[in-house]
Amino acid sequence: MSNPPGLSAIESRVAALEQWKNAQTTAQAVDGERRKYMETRFNELEKRLDRIDGHISKVVWIVISAIGMGFMAFVVSGGLNVIR
Repeated sequence: MSNPPGLSAIESRVAALEQWKNAQTTAQAVDGERRKYMETRFNELEKRLDRIDGHISKVVWIVISAIGMGFMAFVVSGGLNVIR
């Protein structure tokens, strides 16, 4: 049996579509892995920024407390007696 004349063209087109589909599937898988990697990196970066924010907050509270304690020491040592 011989193939009809247009059948070989259809077979080559189907083969090309299968190759294209496989390439697209591979590209989507690679893109998904890259996206997962980037999410992991951003999550780690966010954790680090949260830690830095916590440390800065503690430093600010220490500075505010030191200023308050300095003022209290000034008052206790009689520094406000100058107003009389």
